[in-house]
Amino acid sequence: MIMPDKRKHIEINIGKACNNNCRFCNNVIERPSDLKFVEFKYVKKQLDLYIKKGFNSVGFLGGEFTVHPEAIKIIDYAKKNGFNYIYIVSNGRSYKNANLVKNFIDLGVTRFLVSFHSSDRDLENYLTNRNDAYDEQIAGIKNLVINSKFIQESISINIVINKLNYKYLISTILDLYKIGIRDFRLNYICLRGRAWDNAQEFNIKFSEFLVEMRRIILLAEKLKIHLAFGDIPFCIINKLNCQDKFKYVGELIDNVVDVSTFNYDELKHFQFNWKEVKRNDLKEKFEFCEQCILNKLCEGVWKGYVKMNGCQEFEAILK
Repeated sequence: MIMPDKRKHIEINIGKACNNNCRFCNNVIERPSDLKFVEFKYVKKQLDLYIKKGFNSVGFLGGEFTVHPEAIKIIDYAKKNGFNYIYIVSNGRSYKNANLVKNFIDLGVTRFLVSFHSSDRDLENYLTNRNDAYDEQIAGIKNLVINSKFIQESISINIVINKLNYKYLISTILDLYKIGIRDFRLNYICLRGRAWDNAQEFNIKFSEFLVEMRRIILLAEKLKIHLAFGDIPFCIINKLNCQDKFKYVGELIDNVVDVSTFNYDELKHFQFNWKEVKRNDLKEKFEFCEQCILNKLCEGVWKGYVKMNGCQEFEAILK
C-alpha cells in the first residue's frame, strides 16, 4: 500500500466474518469468536486511540468489511474524527449495490482495494466457493469505475497468484483494463489456514510462474498500468529477463503498516506490524541468505511454500 510520508496509517481488522468462503483463504480460524464482527463500540475505541496518536489514515479489512452491519457508521465516524484517508479492502461483491458505493464515497472513502482472482467466471466462483461471486464482483467493479471521478485516490485490484489462476492472469488484467482498472497488486499465495488444507491444489512453484510473470510485466509496460508483485523473493525476481524488474517488487514501495485487531475472548485489542510479522513469523530465510546483497530488504519465503517445495530455487544475489 503506497502512501505519502506525511500520512500516518493504521489498518483495523473488523473480524474474519465473510460472505465468501475462498478455498485459498489464509486466515486461521482458531476460535468461534474469530468469525464475529467487531462491534462499533470497540472499533470506535480503536479509532479514538489512533486519532489521539496523530493517525490521519485508516484502512478497514477482515473478513469482509462491507457486510459489517455497522460499516456505514464506522466510516462516518472515522471521517468526522480526523481520518482524511480511508481505505476499504473488500472482495467487491457488495459494490453491486450502486447506492452503497456512492454512500461510501460520500462518507469519505478515498481508496477501494478489491480482491478478484480470475476473469473466468467458473474459476472465480470456484476459488471463492460462491456461485454468484463473479457476477457480483464484476458488477461491483463497474460501479466503482463509473464513480471513479469522485474517488479521491484509486481503485486497486488485488489478485492471489495460485496454481489454478496463474495462466489466466494476462486475460484477467486485460479484461479489467477494458472495464477501466489501472492498478494491480499480485500477491503470491500464502499456504496457511484453508490454503494449506488445499495446498496440493493451489501450490505453484516460483520456477513455474517466471515465464508468466515476465509476460505480465511486459503487458503492464505496454498498457502503462501500475503493477506490483508481493511475496516473491528477490532472488526469484532476479532471474527475470527484463529491464527494471525490481521496480515491480511490492515490498520496496509498501509503507510500514501497523494492524489493529480485536480478541473477543480476552476483550482487548492488540496491534502488530505486518512487515515484522511476515519477516519474523510467517516467512523464513536460509543460511546462504546472509551473503545476499539484498538480504536486508528481502522478507524471505512463506514457510508453507518451503514446506511444500523446499529451498532449491533460492540463492544469494552476490552482485
